[in-house]
Amino acid sequence: YGYSFDRWSGSVSGTSSTATVTMDAQVTVTAHFQVHPDAFEPDDVSSQAGWLPDRQPQTHSILPVGDTDWARFYVDSLSQVVIETSGPEDDNTRLCLFDGKVTRLECDIASGPGQFSRLDRLCGADALLPVPYYVRTNEYVNDKAVHSYYIGLAITACWATEAQSAPAQSSDD
Repeated sequence: YGYSFDRWSGSVSGTSSTATVTMDAQVTVTAHFQVHPDAFEPDDVSSQAGWLPDRQPQTHSILPVGDTDWARFYVDSLSQVVIETSGPEDDNTRLCLFDGKVTRLECDIASGPGQFSRLDRLCGADALLPVPYYVRTNEYVNDKAVHSYYIGLAITACWATEAQSAPAQSSDD
């Protein structure tokens, strides 16, 4: 995953994914692959960030080594927000949250499943105000690729969480 076949070189040439080689002498065949970036590329800087939808995880990759992914989202009322990366491998991501002016608010390494990241901004002092936000994801020390990871966002208005936890009102008849 993360790479696609590009071409053959050496005793065989061409761009077909299959090749026939006649072994009547010593041959050298090299298959060349190219990095296949995720569907949200380019998203390497905040100005290229695509929208991260609420409760619809997206699949991304950190390719090549050193790649950084940016996404953005909007909170329309005082809200609790959970942002989490996860994936099929035990990769180690670093997830950072930024405000609309791209000022870093916080980062997390490995608080999510496996070695993935998770940021929890709960109602109260940590709740997010109704403004745009950015999220940056990279491999923890930028020394390896993450071939596939998911990034998910869950936004819940604080008034909704307060209504769920409020005691039921009884009426005297």
